[in-house]
Amino acid sequence: MGLFSKAIEQAQTADDPYLDGLVVQGETLDASQSLQFYEIHNGEFDHCVLSGVDFRKASFYDCTFVGCDLSNARLDEAFCARSRFVGCKLEGVRLTQAILRSVRMRECVCRYANMGEATFENVTLQGCDMREAFLSEVKFRRDTRLAGCDLTRADLFRTSL
Repeated sequence: MGLFSKAIEQAQTADDPYLDGLVVQGETLDASQSLQFYEIHNGEFDHCVLSGVDFRKASFYDCTFVGCDLSNARLDEAFCARSRFVGCKLEGVRLTQAILRSVRMRECVCRYANMGEATFENVTLQGCDMREAFLSEVKFRRDTRLAGCDLTRADLFRTSL
């Protein structure tokens, strides 16, 4: 059992969905793992496999994800602040109604991602593959930038650019 799994187990035992200062490298969480409503602060995740994990309504503050696989993860209604995603795989990730504030995504693969009704505030997406992503009714606020992103066949219905 890895560090992340042990921290989750301890938090569940203590009935306290709060994790702080985790530094995790190369761990894999089971897709059936549920981290709904968890609050994660100052986490560093390096080349972790978190695909299919349920992070609905979770909060991430000052977290860094490098080379992680979050494909098909559920982040509906999640909150993410002052965090970075670098070279991550986010294919099919669900970020519906999520709020991203001061987030940086660089060189991420976000194909088929569902970001419907999400709010992006001071977010930078740089060099991301967002082909066929669902960006319907996304609210881009305050200094949100998309630079060098591939939006081929992306659904931007009711999204003001």
